[in-house]
Amino acid sequence: MNKTLSYKYVAHVSLIIFVLLSLLPFYLSIVTSLQPVDWQEGLIPDLWPDSFSISNYWTAWEKGNFSRALFNSLLIGFSVTFLHLFAAAMCGYAFAKKSFPGKNVIFTVLFLTVMIPPRITIVPSFLMMNYFGWLNSFLPLIIPRIGDALGIFLLKQFMETIPDSLIEAARIDGCSELGIFLKIILPIAKPALATLAILTFQTSYNDFFWPYIYINEARLNTVQLALKAFDQFYNIGSRDLVINNAANILISLPLIIFFVIFSKQFVGNISLSGLKG
Repeated sequence: MNKTLSYKYVAHVSLIIFVLLSLLPFYLSIVTSLQPVDWQEGLIPDLWPDSFSISNYWTAWEKGNFSRALFNSLLIGFSVTFLHLFAAAMCGYAFAKKSFPGKNVIFTVLFLTVMIPPRITIVPSFLMMNYFGWLNSFLPLIIPRIGDALGIFLLKQFMETIPDSLIEAARIDGCSELGIFLKIILPIAKPALATLAILTFQTSYNDFFWPYIYINEARLNTVQLALKAFDQFYNIGSRDLVINNAANILISLPLIIFFVIFSKQFVGNISLSGLKG
């Protein structure tokens, strides 16, 4: 009994230390962003601002012109998340609960696409988007991500745990296939959908590489492209470090808010996965 308690204490202390170390860079970024503009960076990072200066955030927002870029990133992120969740849910349900010729082969080939490094597809993807006339638009940042194989795999694995008897009972009661999917499968799969929503939105919102490849007009810049341009402009001295950190915190807020909204379902999915294990 004592050994068990000791193990739990060690595990809890280790987790707390790990969490604190993980949050430390973000905390230091917040502290730096709140420093006055005449702040001088020292060898040892400050754990508390010398004096709070919220005006740094307004300066970063105004000089970086992030409003349009933020709108673009949110539009792309929400579009990708909604379309990908709907497509992945339908595909996951088909692979988990339906029988059709070549199902296993199709799923295997689909899952193998996860093993392909994205950088290998740069040239063919660019040529394809150019052929479609989609360059300098949001379409190449949305359409290819709808059928992401990892999301399909995640929802397939979750939906396989839904009892077949529940689906059969719904059919006996006269529920259509669409009704079963919308009224039974999707509500049960909320934890998995929330997890996939967080991962999809985060990946889309944080993406720098593909927008850099496809977008050449400032009006279409995402927050990551706008932040890159801003960093190149503010790149000398401690004042610029303060403003840069304020800009980084500003563009991180949508991700934090999105996670908070779906965190309950996300934690529920982790807990449910632990119970199944």
